Amino acid sequence: MREAVEVCRAGLAIHPDYLSARVTLGRALLALGRLDTAHAELSLVLKSAPDNLAAIRGLAEIYRQRGALPEALEQYQAALTLAPNEPELERAVAELSRDAAPAPKRDAAADRAGRILVVLEQWLSAIHVARAQRST
Repeated sequence: MREAVEVCRAGLAIHPDYLSARVTLGRALLALGRLDTAHAELSLVLKSAPDNLAAIRGLAEIYRQRGALPEALEQYQAALTLAPNEPELERAVAELSRDAAPAPKRDAAADRAGRILVVLEQWLSAIHVARAQRST
């Protein structure tokens, strides 16, 4: 991957508008864990070619690795729009839709009411037991 980075940078020094080289550079940087630099390269590609599937997928993976799940989901959905019915993208969207969903908010009043209900049911059960013991 390091060699790929060097070759891409050398080529881009001569042909800075060669988008395929920028995508390859971004993907190689991503593989090396250099997320910030990879993000910059892939974002540059998308400014010129917003429908570049490889760049979109690369950004999606960067966001996923960073833990930015809503952003990753957005990128994977954009990729799936460009490549519908691609199993890998469908799987990523399904997983991220599940994982990126916000946790349901807990209602304090409902929690309190639930606890009160449990106590009342226990109290009622105790009354039934006491009545049964008295009648025997």
